[in-house]
Amino acid sequence: GRRVNELKKHQKMEVIERRLRVGVHNGLAYISAPLTVHLVPQEEIMTGTQSLRRKARSSSKGPNRPPSHHSLVVRSRISLPIVKDPRFALVFSVDFLLGVR
Repeated sequence: GRRVNELKKHQKMEVIERRLRVGVHNGLAYISAPLTVHLVPQEEIMTGTQSLRRKARSSSKGPNRPPSHHSLVVRSRISLPIVKDPRFALVFSVDFLLGVR
């Protein structure tokens, strides 16, 4: 049958997954496959102990700090090769996987 790309009244689009891709680029291509890590909303990480929440709140205060519900964080460390050449750039890309609920 024919597939219709319309949302029904009770359906909503939502973000299913967020990924950060980071790699060293030479202007034509990545010098190696970019590293891909999952991003999670900071509020998901802050569901831990009260002391963690207090620490996050106190460190997030300030005029230039976005609210935690708008912040995405990486739970793991990122390690990339260091290239000391001005013709190379560190490229960040955020991918969102959307789905219907």
